[in-house]
Amino acid sequence: MCGGAWIVRDIGQAKHHARDAFTPIQDRTGAELRCILRSLKAFQDIHVSKVIIELEYPAAVNAVLQPSKWPFYRNWLAQIHEIAGAFESCTFRHIATNANLIARSISRSVIQERMFQSYIALGEPSWFHNQVFEESKV
Repeated sequence: MCGGAWIVRDIGQAKHHARDAFTPIQDRTGAELRCILRSLKAFQDIHVSKVIIELEYPAAVNAVLQPSKWPFYRNWLAQIHEIAGAFESCTFRHIATNANLIARSISRSVIQERMFQSYIALGEPSWFHNQVFEESKV
């Protein structure tokens, strides 16, 4: 299994968070793109209008920003761009790993703790309250 996670913030305040478990994919770039796609669909479902997707894996950011250079992922990238175009704004950018520790911890729970139930929840993960506050400053 693979795991992905995201946190919706508004001026640093966590509004939603999610974990997604899905079947393995052949490489990390593909897994990251799959997680982006599923996240964008979830953002539509919860009616987010302005999106900034911050990723710690630069290859995924490069693939989204320069899809013609990543033909192997053409199908996923086309779907990502189609959904991203429906938002009022949608930006993709690379961030340092230490600015993404909460989402990383949530996604790792899929494998390390065998938590295969995907979910979307309001607010921040309760067990990471202090970390959410610290990470919002990065």
